[in-house]
Amino acid sequence: MKASPELAAVFVAACRVVARVLAGSSLASQPASAGLEGPLRGATMDMAYSTLRRFGRGDAILARLAHKGV
Repeated sequence: MKASPELAAVFVAACRVVARVLAGSSLASQPASAGLEGPLRGATMDMAYSTLRRFGRGDAILARLAHKGV
């Protein structure tokens, strides 16, 4: 049975991956460039994909709530 990575390590790695993607990098290139291997790679990429998948929805909701009518 493989050991699971610590949750804190997954959060830190996922935050770094998401920040790089928001800065313009490709999500597909992140596991290699971040040095992610083994269980940490899978957990980190799962969290990053999930975060980015929902990111656009949050931006759209925020834009509608923050919209000021003239």
